[in-house]
Amino acid sequence: MAIKISRSGYIGIIALLVMLLIVLLFTADNYNSILFSDFIYSCKVCAAVITVSGIILISLQNNIFTIANISYAFFVMFQFGIPFLYAINPDYYNFYTTLFDEKILNNSVIYTTLCILFWCMGIIVCISNCDSRRYKILFSRFPIMNDAQYIRRILKYLIVITGLIVIPLYTYYAFLTLQNGFSQEIRRMLSSNALFRFGNAFFLPACILYRCYSTRMYCRIIKAIDIPFLYICGASLIIGDRTTGISWLLVFFYDIYSNYQGKRNKVILDILLCLGIFLVGIISAFIAYNRVASTGEQMGILEIMRAGIFTRIIEELGFNFYSISFVNLFVPSSYDYQYGLSYIYSFLSLIPSTFDFWGVKENIVNPTQWLLLANHSEFGSLLDFGTGFSFIAETYMNFSWLGCVVSFIMPLFLRNIFGPYIVSNNWERYVRLIFIFILITFPRRSLVESLVVVEYAIFFLGLYFIITWQIFGRHKKNNH
Repeated sequence: MAIKISRSGYIGIIALLVMLLIVLLFTADNYNSILFSDFIYSCKVCAAVITVSGIILISLQNNIFTIANISYAFFVMFQFGIPFLYAINPDYYNFYTTLFDEKILNNSVIYTTLCILFWCMGIIVCISNCDSRRYKILFSRFPIMNDAQYIRRILKYLIVITGLIVIPLYTYYAFLTLQNGFSQEIRRMLSSNALFRFGNAFFLPACILYRCYSTRMYCRIIKAIDIPFLYICGASLIIGDRTTGISWLLVFFYDIYSNYQGKRNKVILDILLCLGIFLVGIISAFIAYNRVASTGEQMGILEIMRAGIFTRIIEELGFNFYSISFVNLFVPSSYDYQYGLSYIYSFLSLIPSTFDFWGVKENIVNPTQWLLLANHSEFGSLLDFGTGFSFIAETYMNFSWLGCVVSFIMPLFLRNIFGPYIVSNNWERYVRLIFIFILITFPRRSLVESLVVVEYAIFFLGLYFIITWQIFGRHKKNNH
């Protein structure tokens, strides 16, 4: 697959290579020197480089709220939030930083920065692509994807069936949370329900897809299908499931924005989108604090805002930085590098259990679960709430420092998502929205969790339309 890059793209890549060189020169691995061994100093250098890189990326595009910029912003926010706080305020304190020595912290900051720079270079290659050929997104070649009436009719059955599963369960557990407060046990009970996991994998994506194919609107923005969609997002936020609630809300906001950005009220929409993202950040910080706080220490939204809202938001979203620090702590001193095995296992995990005749999935340990067990072995019950995992941590776990190159390769597989691609039908619009959801969440996940979304929300849903069309469409033709 040849990729032709524009002149501005080459300039952007060269500028990022200069930024990469600055990181390597000014954060040298020399711990006998007071200047270079300072974790705060590394945070300041890397924060400046990442900021300049973001400016370079934005300058190569005509709009601020593009998929490329949103992806980069969440990547930086999730993976570099804590170092940013140390760069801005050297007196900032976070208990989890004290769990590591300075060498691990310094290496974590440098490696994270390298991954972010390589990710940015990969995006620039995609958005600067001069190739005018059009590449169809998965399943969009099938004529059925242009039959809006048929898609809506078939989707109604799926939405009703999965809605009958997830809406009562979300309502019940949201009511329990309102009665008893945030509880890890309540979320565990909900997520352990196999029927719920099945329904939840399809319901919200099906609502988004129906929205893409629907033309009837209320108040020029809201559609009828948005009501159950927003209800589930709200219920998930009450329960404390930020991934479901916040990420899908951001996808919803982006869809509204992208379909109205050509209108006269573009500036107003920009402001509203910024306010929406800020509000989502406040809600995320509120949920994150209260679901781990003891009963007497929980805080309201106004109290959290008075305690320093920007610090709270960045601290909460950026906590995922510690994933690479934990992996650095254990690999390779206690555990060997995976050399790509975790990625192979991720694809093997997609095999439905019904067809897993050799029991392969039973022997696969999810990287998130592995880190949870490793932390429990090292720190006891201190981190049993779950520190999560991250894309960057998984690259290091597999390939050590060479893993940062994976950050450059990954965006190239999404050239139709990042690049200058014209959406030719509603299915392609839907696929891009699903990938926005993935790109929002993938920095703080292992690869398998993102692949599962592709498997259910795109692959299985696309097969659902094609198979039903082959059955019912053929039957209809025979009747005529």
